[in-house]
Amino acid sequence: MENKVKGVFHCDYLIKEFEDIKRHLEAFKKLKKNWNSYGAKPIDPKAIELAEITAIYIIDYLVNCESYCIAPTAEGGVAIQIDLDCGIDESDKYCPRLKKLLLIEIYKDEIKIFLFDDIRKESKMETFAQMISLFEIKKYLEDFFEL
Repeated sequence: MENKVKGVFHCDYLIKEFEDIKRHLEAFKKLKKNWNSYGAKPIDPKAIELAEITAIYIIDYLVNCESYCIAPTAEGGVAIQIDLDCGIDESDKYCPRLKKLLLIEIYKDEIKIFLFDDIRKESKMETFAQMISLFEIKKYLEDFFEL
């Protein structure tokens, strides 16, 4: 019985989390040209749709990471950033926190994935066509979380 209750709680939590994500994405639809005062494009509805599908598919990763953020991009897309705390680098007195970062940028016609083994330097970048499978995105997340 304990597992059933825990499972129900987890499911309710995921639903609430996804509802929050959807609210953010809906707000992006209202952004007009130059929404950031630096000439940003409005967010493309197709990019918002793809971001919602991606978020549904990766929701377990989002709620189990150190932190994540979903934000509009100035180029008219949606970014999903996932941070993972990896400890402290005692030798770096200015930026001692080691963090891995995965950034998914979703546009109407492409999805870009950026992987940083250490936020202080870019370690790998991949760009995919729009039709990247969700399985491929999940594979990057599994590698990122070292599952």
